[in-house]
Amino acid sequence: MKKITLFVLFFLTIFENFAQKEPDFLTNYNKRWVDSVFTTLTLDEKIGQLLMPRGNTSGRPHDVEKLKRWVKDNRIGGIVMFAAPPTVQARIVNELQALSKVPLLIGMDLEWGLAMRLDSTVRFPYQMTLGAMQGNEKLLFDMGIQ
Repeated sequence: MKKITLFVLFFLTIFENFAQKEPDFLTNYNKRWVDSVFTTLTLDEKIGQLLMPRGNTSGRPHDVEKLKRWVKDNRIGGIVMFAAPPTVQARIVNELQALSKVPLLIGMDLEWGLAMRLDSTVRFPYQMTLGAMQGNEKLLFDMGIQ
């Protein structure tokens, strides 16, 4: 019985030493700033931070005034951007960030790359094509850098 107990203790000690630990930036990065901002938010503003609506619907331009109202009135936490020229999206994001009390999280629907939503950007092959490639990991790495 002692041998089994010692083995279990030894195994747990080894396992804990090799277990993945969260990187420091995930636990402590800007913690003081985040806490100082979070404590200033009302309950409604905290709820708004959980919301990240779609910036526009398919085939329609962004309704910038509506997005501004969402930022000002609902204190949304972010926007998911869809199709538009990159310069238009950058302008809209900058306007919204300037209105927001808390920096907005900006997301995009880009499952097959920037060219899916943004004109005048690099178009990459679909993921199915990339997954079928064999022996060209360097090309995939270079694509990721783009």
